[in-house]
Amino acid sequence: KLPPDKVQHLIPCAPTDGELEMVRAYVKAGGDVSKLSGAEKFFVKLMDLVSVKQMLKLWLLKSQFEPRVNHIRERIQLVENALQKLRTSENLRQMLEVILAVGNFLNYGTARGNAYGFHLDPALDMIDGLKANDKSMSLLVFVIEQMHTACPDALKWIDEFELLADASKGIYIY
Repeated sequence: KLPPDKVQHLIPCAPTDGELEMVRAYVKAGGDVSKLSGAEKFFVKLMDLVSVKQMLKLWLLKSQFEPRVNHIRERIQLVENALQKLRTSENLRQMLEVILAVGNFLNYGTARGNAYGFHLDPALDMIDGLKANDKSMSLLVFVIEQMHTACPDALKWIDEFELLADASKGIYIY
């Protein structure tokens, strides 16, 4: 049994269909196989195979299939764990409640006031984009500083999500 790395190196060395056809024509015309070079004699042995290169690629795929599946399973599990962490984090929930409360306070008396929830991406873009009059700090920085003072435990969600960095790389099939 050849290891996958050896099979990988064999693929570029496999005879092309044209090379096999030339050897096939030579043998069919009654050419003397003993006069052929070592590589050409090897091609004579391979010429009855349908597609050597394709067979090598399939062999390589078969040998790598289980490790690839295991890798994908590990990545899926990592993403599932990260999602579960997001769903169940009380600290993140508290942070989002504070952001909602700030948004409701700022929008008091308007159609956007008294909201029960918000879409995360646009809301975070908006509060990061809102600046103080002197442009020294964004609303997001202000909220985080206030939380650091009033309820520092709520900021622990940042430490809880170390797992997210790896999970955010997604699931790639190599």
